[in-house]
Amino acid sequence: MELAKVTSKDIREILERVVVGIDIELLNDDELFSEFGIDSLDYMNFLLAIEERYNVKIPDEDLDDCNSISKLLNFLKK
Repeated sequence: MELAKVTSKDIREILERVVVGIDIELLNDDELFSEFGIDSLDYMNFLLAIEERYNVKIPDEDLDDCNSISKLLNFLKK
């Protein structure tokens, strides 16, 4: 899939698959993952799944720019 076509729904599906036990429907696109109760291990596993799915590398210095669905979408589209 072309990165420009990645949607919030695509990100939510991956997040729901990786982070067990969350109600993805309650997560606002602008809400920080940490505020939603996603811990650092789940966050890193989620980003790894994003990297694998979309064949991208998220540099360590950009991790803070990917800490919500909307920020992650912006990062992937740039």
